[in-house]
Amino acid sequence: LKKEIKTLFSFPVYAMNTLMGTFMSLLATVGLMIITVQLTGDMQGMEGAEQVDPSQVAQMFLMILHTAFAFSFMISPTTGVSISVEGNTFYLMKTFPIATKRIIKVKLMLNVIFAVIPAFIYATAYAFVMKGSSFILIIESILCATLYPLLAGNIGMIFNLLFPYLKWENITKAVKQSTATVFTVII
Repeated sequence: LKKEIKTLFSFPVYAMNTLMGTFMSLLATVGLMIITVQLTGDMQGMEGAEQVDPSQVAQMFLMILHTAFAFSFMISPTTGVSISVEGNTFYLMKTFPIATKRIIKVKLMLNVIFAVIPAFIYATAYAFVMKGSSFILIIESILCATLYPLLAGNIGMIFNLLFPYLKWENITKAVKQSTATVFTVII
């Protein structure tokens, strides 16, 4: 895992491309939290606002947040290029006395650390703004938000295993122009 984290941060284009989704979802969460709090607070003094339930407003913005999560986490998971980034050392890595399954698990764990855990934290933070919403809806929204990056990580790994781009001269090509990246973004 230390090697994967070191690899992630040793190539700025790899780090920036794969961590952008986490950053965009943070901005979406904070922005929607602010809008939800302001809107539900402003509605309290308005005429006819009694007809609108603040939890309905929060639920509407929750759907927007889930859309933002789906987009931002699916756009470029760390696993979508983690094998391609290995380049020529990939064949050397195969000779190590480490099972391939374990190597893949470590690469998926990197995605969990930098995407799934932040998604859980962001969704939990937004749950505090969802006043009056049912407990089941809050739990469902946290689970759903956590599953987006988990799904993206697995899809990225599958495509990267199917279409590894190992003979690159510039890492930017491996990160931004590989077949695995294209298919991961399209899905």
